[in-house]
Amino acid sequence: TIERKTNNSMKVLLLNLGYCSGLDGSMHDYVFHGPRYLHTPARIAAAVESAVMQLVRMEEPDICCFLEMHKKSALVKDLRDFPCSDVEDKYGVKSVLRHLPFFRDNCNGFFARTDVPYAKRFFRKGAKKLIYELQIGNDATLLMCHFSLSENTRKKQFREIETIIGERKKAILCGDFNIFHGTDEIKELMSVCNLKAVRHEPTFPTIHPKRTLDLFLCTPDIIVTRCETVQNFHGSDHLPVILEFQV
Repeated sequence: TIERKTNNSMKVLLLNLGYCSGLDGSMHDYVFHGPRYLHTPARIAAAVESAVMQLVRMEEPDICCFLEMHKKSALVKDLRDFPCSDVEDKYGVKSVLRHLPFFRDNCNGFFARTDVPYAKRFFRKGAKKLIYELQIGNDATLLMCHFSLSENTRKKQFREIETIIGERKKAILCGDFNIFHGTDEIKELMSVCNLKAVRHEPTFPTIHPKRTLDLFLCTPDIIVTRCETVQNFHGSDHLPVILEFQV
C-alpha cells in the first residue's frame, strides 16, 4: 500500500540504479552477468527503466535521487516531467576517469518537480567525489553522496561532510554509504553533526537484503513521517528507500 504524502510534506526517493544493468547483487549475477556494466542488452535496460518508472508513478516523489546512472539513459527522457534536474559525472572535475571510455558516463543525478536551488561540491579524497547540495525550503538542505568503497577513504569523506553539515541549520544526508562493517562506521559522523539514522530495512543485495548501505540521516529539526525500504523491487542490486518529512 502506498502512503500518499500530505500537502505540507515532501517525499524523496533514493535509489542506486547500478547503471540499469539489472543485476540482483548475487555473486552468481556479478560473475556471469558482470559484463552488463560494459554493455547492457537493450531489453534488460528497458525492463529496469520500466520498473523505475512504475515506482516513480506509484510513489509520486517530489525529488528523485539516483546514483549510478548514465546521462544517455532513457530514464533521463522518461523523467522529463521533473522540470528541475541535473545529471553529473561522479568523479572529480579534473579526474582522468571523466575521459576514459568505461567511466566517463558514470553519473549521479537528481530530478525535482519544482525548481530547487542546488550546488555541486566535490570531495577532496576518493575517486567518487560528487556531492549534490539541494536547498529544499524552510532552511533545510538535502545532501546526496556516493561514498567510497575504501573504508579509509570513507572516513576522510565523512570528515569532509561533517564540515559541510556543520554550516547548515537543518540537513538531510542521503546516499549509498557503502558501510559494509555496519553503522558503527558512521557513529562519529552522526555524533559530530547531531544526525539521527532513520530506521529502515536493509537495502543490499536485492536478492537477499542483509546490509543497510542506502541511508537517510537527518538533523533533529527534520520531522520524518515515513521512511521505508521498498521491497520486491527488481531493477537494481540495491533496493529503493523513500523518505517523507514535513516542510
